[in-house]
Formats: sequence, structure tokens, C-alpha cells
Amino acid sequence: MSDKNYGPATSGYRDPEGRSFETVVYQAAKPVLDIELNLAQDAGQDMNLRLQRRTYPSGWLSEEFTNDYASYVWAYTGIPVANQLTLWPFQAIVNGWHLRITNTNYNTAGINAVDLGASPVGVGSKRTDFVILEVWRRLLPAAPATTGKSPTGRIWQNGNVKIAPADDLALNYSDDILDGAVGSETTKRVQIQYRLRVINGIDLFTYSFGFNDPTVVAHSVPASAAAPDGVATVFTYSNQSSSSDSGLWRAGNGDPSNTLGTVDGYIYALPLCAVFRRNSTAFDRNTNTNGGVAYPGPSDRPDQLFTDIVDSIDVYDMRNGTSPSGWDYTELLQKNTGLLLENLARTEIGSTLLGGGVEGSTLLWADEIGLSNANGGDGITTGDTPGAEFIGEFDAVRRAFSDRPTYETIVLNFSPSDQSGAPSATWVMGRTITISPSALGVWPYLPFNWTAFAPSNVTILDVTRTAFVGTSPGQLSFNATANFLVQGLGALPQGAITLTIGSVTDGVNTATTEDLYVTILVAYPPGVGLTKTPTSVLGTSGPYVNGVLINNPAQLPAGSPILYASLVSPSLNYVNREVRLEYLTASHTFSYRPGAGASNNVLYLPERPYLFALPSITINGSPYVGGILISAYQLTLDPGSVVSGDDVFISYQSVRALPQNGEQLTVYYQTVPPQTIREALLPTNLSLDATSISQNMFVITAGSGADGEAYPYPYQYVQAGAVYPSSSGTYAGDHELDGDLRVSIQALYTDTGFMQVPVHLPLAPAPSSMSFGRSPGDADVEGRTYYKTTPFYKMLAVGPTLSDPKKHKNLLPVLCEVPSNYPFAYRGELVLVILSRWASFDDSNSVGFLSDLTQNTTSASIYRLKGNLLSNRRT
Repeated sequence: MSDKNYGPATSGYRDPEGRSFETVVYQAAKPVLDIELNLAQDAGQDMNLRLQRRTYPSGWLSEEFTNDYASYVWAYTGIPVANQLTLWPFQAIVNGWHLRITNTNYNTAGINAVDLGASPVGVGSKRTDFVILEVWRRLLPAAPATTGKSPTGRIWQNGNVKIAPADDLALNYSDDILDGAVGSETTKRVQIQYRLRVINGIDLFTYSFGFNDPTVVAHSVPASAAAPDGVATVFTYSNQSSSSDSGLWRAGNGDPSNTLGTVDGYIYALPLCAVFRRNSTAFDRNTNTNGGVAYPGPSDRPDQLFTDIVDSIDVYDMRNGTSPSGWDYTELLQKNTGLLLENLARTEIGSTLLGGGVEGSTLLWADEIGLSNANGGDGITTGDTPGAEFIGEFDAVRRAFSDRPTYETIVLNFSPSDQSGAPSATWVMGRTITISPSALGVWPYLPFNWTAFAPSNVTILDVTRTAFVGTSPGQLSFNATANFLVQGLGALPQGAITLTIGSVTDGVNTATTEDLYVTILVAYPPGVGLTKTPTSVLGTSGPYVNGVLINNPAQLPAGSPILYASLVSPSLNYVNREVRLEYLTASHTFSYRPGAGASNNVLYLPERPYLFALPSITINGSPYVGGILISAYQLTLDPGSVVSGDDVFISYQSVRALPQNGEQLTVYYQTVPPQTIREALLPTNLSLDATSISQNMFVITAGSGADGEAYPYPYQYVQAGAVYPSSSGTYAGDHELDGDLRVSIQALYTDTGFMQVPVHLPLAPAPSSMSFGRSPGDADVEGRTYYKTTPFYKMLAVGPTLSDPKKHKNLLPVLCEVPSNYPFAYRGELVLVILSRWASFDDSNSVGFLSDLTQNTTSASIYRLKGNLLSNRRT
């Protein structure tokens, strides 16, 4: 039962609800009553609205939900305005009414500008602002009354009560309610009005719908055009899923005399978006990652954002999509699966605790490399600090911190006195030199315990180059070469390597006194890269170089032997969670004295020179002006330019791995949290109705540990399905997908790390429902949540087998409808389920739940669709 207040000039109100009136019949010679005329209108309107609400739910209309990967909520205008959110124009269905949401406080291209209020204040403070669409029925009298009208008494365009006063005459309509021929009010009008309203400081992590936060209450209709937000009432919002409209929220009690001030005693609403706000206290990497300075700055943040300017990554789309014609379920299944495989889905939010924490659907993350607590890190500037995740140490060798195996070369410097046996001024055949990882003399540094800083499972694979190099003055090089017997390579853990001199040939002498430079090849293990998959490289501003900060620059001195000049622009390989960190040295000199009987124009250096700064060379004190060809460690000068005994000085810059000198660097990047529905919202038992089951299964062999990039989805491993390795198994992370890119079945061979295969034995839920069970805390090491049990034995699908067994992951996407209300979705919402099987090593392409959890490796992960789409079937 509801009521409507059409004003004191009417005879009353007759409610058509539940009466099934078709027609109000007017009779001859009988007066036509206002109450009956109003009933006639309401009876038709009631039937129409009731039909629309049963045909498709309230929500937002947009082709973007199915036609584009991007989310068109936040509108970029190119004009930053403090604490203002700019949104595109929208169309919405609210309680059966079709509304155009445009020109809120903005008169360009239909843009909506929403005032969010000042940024939060205080170290570590965060705030989530909730933007909603509120809609109501408003009774408008004729002029000269201005109730429910613009500042000058005009009719709001589209019913938007937040059209700016400056745009009143341009956008709003003149009041034509009064009939000029009569000269007095004959009728009033009921206008459907709306506003975009901001609710500051909701808890979206606990109350995922926003409206269910107990702090959210409906506001009254505007008392005047100057106060369009009205005032707070006691009425909270409730979802209308019980009335088959899961997209609609309603506040009020149906009494038009209540404090809402509406015709029918209700205000109707839809969620639009949430904005995650930065605080106005300066950025601090340990205590206030969520802080920043005001525009125009310059920004003090690694992402160069400002505390009072909204960026696209701050905005979380909360719209529920609706469609009068319904959805193509196969299209939704394919496109939303593609979003996950591309790592472009933004349907879930996350948070971090680093540096006081940040929140959102895209997060600022920080990893740090430097000096561990075990090796003397202080936990403030070095070591595992509060502002970042500690992932490794500098060891004067490693340049790439990666989830894939990487390889580096190390140059070691030995003199004849380093030989075994009695001291000798020359190199002696049969003697050995020892390469000890615990006392490694990485050139040009003193020996140190390299194994204390390198990751475990590092190994020395080979000795790739040896060279006797005479320096000037003091030694004379005969460009001698030596044959060595090498022992101890490839051990895990890596022990000492011995090199036994077999023979020395120099063309002149059989004994040499020069320093011996030995180059060894080192393999770094997989899984020691960044902790998350980056989605964006950050800019260079202030102390940041591509988002990288040197915590303690004094530990990189310009003096010898480090010779620090600048950090080379760090490069990030997103797919392999890899950052490459190197530094450019100041110019330094290496002296060289070539011997007889060799190509004296070929000069050797103990490291690679910087290719973008040509070395400066003097020969016997005179500048060399000829050509220089640089190839790795070798400089080739013009033939005849150098002869035996010349004193050659080479001044050059080099690019080196960062030394182990106590320095620490923080690597900032943006990343997307797991898009599986978060733990707090998942029930222990979940039942869904399958609407579309993929006829194809996906095979993934390439994760962050693979030495290559998968095609066509390089980031296929990030979001697609959690890994349940069995209750007795282990899974260390996505770097475990570290095989090659070869994928082969009998009919097809590819080097893509990805394959789509047909499902020969289809999934057959009984008959359409899918039920799953989980335990609290069921999430893999990457943070993706999952269900691991099902009561249905038919939860099985099989495709063609691989040509050869290998480590891989199988995915089977299923589009489902939520049949009842859950903390993450109301009845009628569509969700995506990814059935995922982890194959540590086999040739099967299948998914299937086993009741024995020590054997089961299949799980189900649940995702929201882009646009949180609502089905039309729940009537």
C-alpha cells in the first residue's frame, strides 16, 4: 500500500496498486472528479512501471559494458579542479523511469562534475567517497511559486537539480505550468528529479554495496535550489531484490508526509562509483604512502599524483548494468574471460599495509632491494622497512631482479700470488686458483661473502673468458692465453670453483706476470623478482627515476671504486615481474701495455664500456683520434695505431650492477589486486545457476617464470583462476609456470604458451546449478580466492591431451547467475566462474573435482563481470 501527496488542492488520492484497474469510466451528466482523473493516470502509469520492472531491473544503460575494455565512468577534461570528480553523461533506468544524467555543475559535452569535499587529513588516513544517483517524485506548482525549481523558477532540465546557477538560463526550461488564458493555476506537475550525491567515508570493504553501510541515509528533497543535497533523514536504503529489482535501492516508508518531502514518501537510488582519496599530509614512504601535496605541486609522490586531484585509478565503477533486450550470454562469457586474461578487469578492490596503506582497484605498490636485516639493515632506511616489501640484496653482480631465470657475468681479477702452492711472481703450469663464492673478488671491489647477498640456489655455470692483461706502467702484456681445467661448476649450493693452469702460450715467453681476468657465467633462480605484476611504469620526478627511489644516496659515493654518477633509467618487464637496475659510473681510466706478436690494436677492458659515451684514449701521452669499434669488453682501434710497449690509457664510463655497499632502492609501480571476489564476502557454501558454459578449455604454460611472452595474452597468468595444488601440495607463485612456450596437441603445435582446445567431454551441472564449498582462508599465495569442493560428480570436463607431459594450468570459464542474495551480489546478478586445474606435470587437459583433497587440484574462482550486469530472468 502506498500513498501520494498531490497537494491540498486535490480531493485526495486513490491507490491503484493491487486493484488491477484497467479503465476509469466517466459517465454522462456526472461530474469529472480530480481524484478520478489522477487515478486514471496512475493506473496506466502503475501498469507500465510494473511491467518494466518485471521485464528488466533498474540499472545503468551503456554499450561500453560489452563493447570496450575500458571503463567510461571518470571523464578526463584536461582541466584539473581541486576535489572535483568529473563523470561522463549517463543513461539510467530507475524504478522504470528512463533518465539522462548530464550537466551536473558543468555545461560542456554533458559532463557531470561532482564536488567530493576536501581531502582527508592526517598521516596514514584514507577515505572512500561513495557517489550515488538519488531519484524522487516532486510536485511542482505553477508560477509564481518556485518550489522544486531552479534559482529563477525554471523547470530543471531532465530533472537534474544540480545544474549550476550559471547555466540556468541556458539549460533549464521556462515554467509553462500556468495557462495564460486562464490566468491562474489549473494543474500541478509531478517531475521525476534526481541528483548525484557524494557520501564521504563509507566502509566499502565491509559493506560492498555501499548502500548497506549504516552511515548511508537518504537526504530530503531540496528545500531550495541553493541547497540541492537536501538534509539527512533517518531513512536507510534497502535493496529491492524481493520485488524482483536487484538493481534498485529505496529509502522511505511510503508516507508522503515524512521528512523526505517526495510525492510518494520514497527516494530511489542507484550506486554509481567510489573514489579512493589521498590525504593532504606529505608523502612518506614508511608512514604515509597515501599522502601527497596539492596541485599544482610539484608532486612528492612516485606516481606524481596530487592529494586533491582525482585520477582515473582512484575511481571504482560500481554501476549495475541493465539491458531492456537482455544479454548475449556467450558474448559476456568470452569478453569477460578476455578481460581476465589481459589483466584488464577492474571489478574488485584491494588494499595494502605498506607505508600506512592504500586502497583501490589499482594500487601503488613498493618493493625494495638493498641490505637485509640479517646483514645489518636497520628496518627504517634499509632492510625490511614498513614502506615496501623486501625482495633481495645487491651483490655487485645482479642487474635483473626477475621471476624468470636470469644470467649474469662476473669479472674476477687474480695476480700470480693468488696461485696455490709456494709464492710466485709468474704464472706456473699445474698451479690452481680458487674462485670462492664466500670470498669473491668481483672487479673492482675487494673480496666479500657473495653468497650472503645473492639469492639461494644461485649457481656458477661456466668460465666464459680468461685474459692476461698487462697494465701500464709496471707490467708488459704478451697477450698470453691459457688453458684451464675447471672443476666445481653447477653445484647447488655453489661451492668453490678451481682453475688449474694447463698451458700458457704467448708467442714469446712461457711465463707471464700479468693480472689474470676471469669471466664466469652465473645463473640466478626464478621466483626472485617483483612481488606483483606491474601495470604501469611511473614517471621521473624529484628523487624518483622511473618510480625508483634511492633510500640512502650517500652509500653510492662518486669516489673509487664505486664511482657512482647516476642511476640508469630502470626498466620493468611486466610479464616476468622484472626490474633491471644499473648505474652509470663517472669517467675512470684503465691503463694498458700491449705486448709483441699480437693484434695490438685490440684492447681489452675488465668491463663493458658505456656505449653512449665514446672512450677517450691516449697513446704515449698523445690523444688518439682514430676510429673505435666497441664489442662487449673489447675496443678495436685502427690497424697500426698501437705497437708493443706503448703506454695506453683508456678513459671511459661503464654501466655496472649496483655494489653491495649498504645502499637500498625502493621500486614503485602500479598493480591490480586479485580480481577474485575477496575473502570477506564469500560464503562457505555457494550455489549458482550456470547460464553459459564455454565449449573450449584454455591451456596455460607460461607464467611470470617463463623465458618468453605468451600470445595472445602476455598476462594470462595474473587473474585467471586461483591455484589449489591439493591439500598436501605446495604452490610458491605464478613463477612456477616457468616452462617454454611450446604447446602441442595432436592437431596443432604452437610456441605461444597458450592454447584453446575443444571440450570433448562437457561439463554437466545437475541440472543447471553449480554448488561449491570452501574453508575460511582459502586463497593461493597470489591472493586469489577459491572454492575447492563440490557435491556433484559431474563437475568434470575433458579436452584433447597434450603431446607431451608438462607443467601447465587448465581453465574452463562458466557464466552463472546468482539465484539468491549473497554478500557480494544480489539475486539476478551475473558472475564469472573460472574452473582451474593445476597440473604440476602431466599431459591432461581437464578440470574435475576429486573428493579426496590430497589428490584434488581443481578449484573454482568467482569474479564479478564488467558492469556488474543484471539478468532479466528474475521476474
